[in-house]
Amino acid sequence: MELSPFAPEPRAVCPDCRRPVVVCYCAHIIPTATRTKVVLVQHRRERDVPIGTLRMAELALPNSSVFVGVNELDSDAGLRAAISAPDTYLLYPGRDAIDVTELAASRAPDAGPVTLVVVDGTWWQAQSLVRKTRMLQALPQLRFTPPRPSDYRIRKEPAEHCVSTIEAIAHVLGALEGDPARFEGLLRPFEAMVDAQLRYVQERRGAPSRHTLSRRARPRRVPVP
Repeated sequence: MELSPFAPEPRAVCPDCRRPVVVCYCAHIIPTATRTKVVLVQHRRERDVPIGTLRMAELALPNSSVFVGVNELDSDAGLRAAISAPDTYLLYPGRDAIDVTELAASRAPDAGPVTLVVVDGTWWQAQSLVRKTRMLQALPQLRFTPPRPSDYRIRKEPAEHCVSTIEAIAHVLGALEGDPARFEGLLRPFEAMVDAQLRYVQERRGAPSRHTLSRRARPRRVPVP
């Protein structure tokens, strides 16, 4: 089938961050080594959300792994192996969750590394992942208090204390490893993505829509009496 000469060309996509090249944030990624092993468990529906932040964590944290699914996660041998080590905690604000600052203060200086399990998705999706995965339910839980409101200005959070996945990871790793400043670099691609998205929306706001252009391009038909 021959393509119309007026059909728009597909946008070039970065193979690393999987964002359109014009809003690629890879130049802002800062690889950050950690003692903490980070296991990212993503809801299947969140995988294709273009403004998600899990991919940033995956690119920046060499000591991380990603598992995607919902109902089938309990049968994932890789996930089971990844969270079977001692001192594995699920970042989830359950009733009996331990504050991350209390955990960090109680650990001996020569204690082994922590494995941090982070669920990624909307709040509803995160609840669904935990509710449907027995392996995650069995883990002790960690909670934290965000130091400031989320900067996720392009996606509505369900409450003021909710933050994006990358913001939560940066804060919790800083507390666990006793060096919050070192993990602030994880937020640079996030800030770049948010700024680029807002700039794009602002530029498009004053531009005529493709529907308007299409109407202008078509000659006016003379009504038949």
